[in-house]
Amino acid sequence: MAGYELERARPAGAQTRVARKQHGFIVKQVRLSVGGELSELFRFRASFDLSDALSPETGASYTSPPYIRTATLEYRPSRAFHLQVGRFKRPFSELELTSASDLPILSRGLFNGLAIEDNQWGDRAIGVMASGRLKDPKLRWYLSLTNPGWSSTISTEGVDVLGRVQWSLHKALTLSVNGGYKNIELGAERLHDYAVGGDIDLELGALHLMLEGSSVDLPFEADRPRGLGAHLLCDYVAELNGHWALQPTFFVEYADADTRLSQTESMRVVLGLNLLGYSGFRLMPQLALVRSLGDTSQQNPWLESETYSLVFSLVL
Repeated sequence: MAGYELERARPAGAQTRVARKQHGFIVKQVRLSVGGELSELFRFRASFDLSDALSPETGASYTSPPYIRTATLEYRPSRAFHLQVGRFKRPFSELELTSASDLPILSRGLFNGLAIEDNQWGDRAIGVMASGRLKDPKLRWYLSLTNPGWSSTISTEGVDVLGRVQWSLHKALTLSVNGGYKNIELGAERLHDYAVGGDIDLELGALHLMLEGSSVDLPFEADRPRGLGAHLLCDYVAELNGHWALQPTFFVEYADADTRLSQTESMRVVLGLNLLGYSGFRLMPQLALVRSLGDTSQQNPWLESETYSLVFSLVL
């Protein structure tokens, strides 16, 4: 995934003063993956992101070691029970669990960056995860035990427990709930933190809708606030001919960095008109707007911004 991006950003509420303007060509991802089966019982998978070598800002987050994304060995005695060990995405948030190569938007947004990545309620970690499928009712379940996410700046020890259940009521409709618990040592302090969330995924022919909300403790922020986020993703695939299609995309997000305080809320809106081509090719022109809700606040971690992107994506 590579292209061109222009961003103008400013502190929340400073509508007339541009605090930052940057533009240029970017490489968002250069990912390689390999996988295979060792008899019918075992499966292995590893993936790497070479863009980490170009710029840490466009590669792994600070909670991820460079280059290595996923490295797992999975034991699959039955559909109802799988067991994998290694480094994998923890089972929290449909938006986070959807691969970037499948998402119609270029960034997962404000709350995902703060809660899922920076405060380690999702993204990747090292541990063990059990999962499985039940035929009746049509359920998929996941339960993981992992180390706290890797960080080069924060020393943590303990365990993260995360679980997720997906219920397919219909071929087009899936309801999911997820939750998490952290028992970690942060310096001299022992933390007990919690997260809950849920999502609805609906596919009506070429129309796709995803509605999701989460409420999580933020253990790595000052004063350990609780954050709240919700978003709606809508995209539609309009076939042009046998090889090309247009994908109008709309994404709106509400993010609150501290539910105890006012002036910490922001909204993000993304508009896109993706061009889908031969297998794996996408051209993704998008506009993303971030606005604060209410008056200026030093507690709001997000800058107001406008980002214009034109990115090519190819999966081989």
